[in-house]
Amino acid sequence: METPEIPTTTNLHLLIKLQANGLYAAAFDPLDNDTYCCLANIFSGQDSDEVLKNRIYENPQLLQEYGRTCILVDSPHFTFVPEEIEPAEENRRDYYDFCFPEHTDYIVENRLQHNRACSLFGIGHDLYGFLYRTFPTATILHPLTPLCEYFALNSRNGNEAKVYLHIQENHFFLIVFKQGRLLFANRFDGATADDIAYYTLQVYKQLSLDRLRDRIYLTGSKTMRPAVTALLQEYVQAVLPYPFPSQLFRFGKEALDAPFDLITIPLCGL
Repeated sequence: METPEIPTTTNLHLLIKLQANGLYAAAFDPLDNDTYCCLANIFSGQDSDEVLKNRIYENPQLLQEYGRTCILVDSPHFTFVPEEIEPAEENRRDYYDFCFPEHTDYIVENRLQHNRACSLFGIGHDLYGFLYRTFPTATILHPLTPLCEYFALNSRNGNEAKVYLHIQENHFFLIVFKQGRLLFANRFDGATADDIAYYTLQVYKQLSLDRLRDRIYLTGSKTMRPAVTALLQEYVQAVLPYPFPSQLFRFGKEALDAPFDLITIPLCGL
């Protein structure tokens, strides 16, 4: 009797996004087409590290050995440090301590190569310990890292500024580029259409953006986008959905429903 072949995962890349009340995970072969596969898309309705651990252990396919693992961990505590201001890695955490003097966070550093900066963000020590034990070779990323890196590569054409809104369930990210140069990146709590429109227009005012020439692109929550678009179009001429990256069509149909910040990771060399 032949022994059935056990599928190997060592040639696959694993992508995980930890969300407030669940997680999304997928795997794909970067060298082969039509290999993208969602492994888990779980919303528990509960927000705790213990629930998260249980959800991961309930999905043994996440615990196999992969060629590369990237994990998105959202955090409201983050800051950017341009490399020209602080090139020495050992000094950068002083900037985080200055921004969050009372913090007890574990500080994670991401290098934004295309933006010539570093992102410092904080997560709980217990969460970091769990991730390190469970995925010892994983790269932990803040959602702004792949978003800023991807948009840096795709905002260089034209003279107009480009505003990117990535909308999540309870918050959103607002990022502004002009000719490939990062002008603004922040995370805002609250994700009603009124919230998003208000903060976006405040950034327009702060950066002296042109409401007729400069453009707004929306990604993220498909249910929120129509209302946000309608509100912003009262004040800004060009408000558009961001197109799905054409490079990802080879991954397969399941990639179309993947979280945008997660699916851009393979496109920006992270």
